[in-house]
Amino acid sequence: MPNQNRKQSVLVADDDSFIREFIRNAVSGFDFQVAEAQDGSEAINLLDPALDIILLDLQMPKASGLEVLSVARSKCPDVPVIVISGTGEVSDAVAALKHGASDYISKPFAAEEIQARIHEVLKRHSLEIENKELRSTFLPARQIELIAGSSVGSSLIDHAQKAAQVDSTVLITGSSGTGKSALAQWIHQQGPRSAFPFVCVSCGAIPRELIESELFGHQKGAFTGADSDRVGRFESANGGTLFLDEIGELPIDLQPKLLNVLQDRIVTRVGSSESRPFDVRVIAATNRDLSVAVEEGRFREDLFYRINVLHLPVPTLSERSDDIPGLVEQKLKNISQRLKIGNINVSDNAMDQLLTYSWPGNIRELENILERAIVFAEDGKIEPRDLNLQSRNTSSGSEPSLLGLTLADIERMAIQQTLDSVNGKRAEAAEILGVSERTIYNRLREYEETNELD
Repeated sequence: MPNQNRKQSVLVADDDSFIREFIRNAVSGFDFQVAEAQDGSEAINLLDPALDIILLDLQMPKASGLEVLSVARSKCPDVPVIVISGTGEVSDAVAALKHGASDYISKPFAAEEIQARIHEVLKRHSLEIENKELRSTFLPARQIELIAGSSVGSSLIDHAQKAAQVDSTVLITGSSGTGKSALAQWIHQQGPRSAFPFVCVSCGAIPRELIESELFGHQKGAFTGADSDRVGRFESANGGTLFLDEIGELPIDLQPKLLNVLQDRIVTRVGSSESRPFDVRVIAATNRDLSVAVEEGRFREDLFYRINVLHLPVPTLSERSDDIPGLVEQKLKNISQRLKIGNINVSDNAMDQLLTYSWPGNIRELENILERAIVFAEDGKIEPRDLNLQSRNTSSGSEPSLLGLTLADIERMAIQQTLDSVNGKRAEAAEILGVSERTIYNRLREYEETNELD
């Protein structure tokens, strides 16, 4: 949970006293000030802009969850709302999302699941506020700097530079954490569309029920909750670049419509018959092997060929180890500025360890290790003890030790390695790990939001 000086306040509205007590106990470790409402009318009376988050049951006496949500959007529009749905209420939960709820959770749920959901929504809400503040000051987009001290890194930048000068669709592939998102932004910034928007859509992070509207927009009245026209991401990116991240996660039934949009360069909003032309450069990225997905029937072959015009495979960090010194210097500078810490150097022995480590998590893992090392370094110099790489799986091929890893590190390692073993199939990974598919989905979205590089 975000660490703030004051207690965060949460309103839990549910007519089931057991659920209220369960949630109250689940958040007790996060120093929340909890207000409770046993029906919709009481919830409406307790609505306050000073709340940090609202947990709202959909089925309550005196006023339904959707009715309370409607009042909340008017009375405290900046407070995020998580709706609680029961069995068979998924359609109501989707309607709540369309009416402004931030997320939903279905009964029954575990304590760690509600904790993770609250954590995720608060973090996302904080980022949204920060982004609004940044946009209000008209700050330019962060300039991406690519490091290339290796031959493979130099070759990648050379190909990316050429790709930036044309409008052909680009497909960026590579393992998680290799920097696919950064490369996509760099291509946009280097090209003639740099003065126009760079719009990112994470195809794996948007609920299935909403992704069509997110991509293509919708017309007022197209479905319950569509109270006004909505501009989709294709139209939002007009003149600039649309980055379709995790395109391998796009539902198979939406792929034909995306194919038609890419071919015809016109988009039709959900519920409308009007075709709207757009001028967008498309970059897609995936950590999956789409050719295998095509063979397995999970990805359309015609869409694959449509997006795979200019293919840029991003090497793993172990394949471009000559780039590590430059990346370390870049990351130390960025992290030190963000943490407001003075100059940090790396000892020769520590650099030797960085150069010989296998980096299964690629650039993302490098950044995380450096941030941890900066915090514990003494006298402004990172030593091997600060890196703690001995506890990780090095290139020696021995079994990895969990000594020194945080529980979050271990959880992340388990999820990523399990997903790799089942070719990214979340349902299978969830079954192996003994958690819900929704938990896998939430963790992946959390990892994406906490790291700039993909």
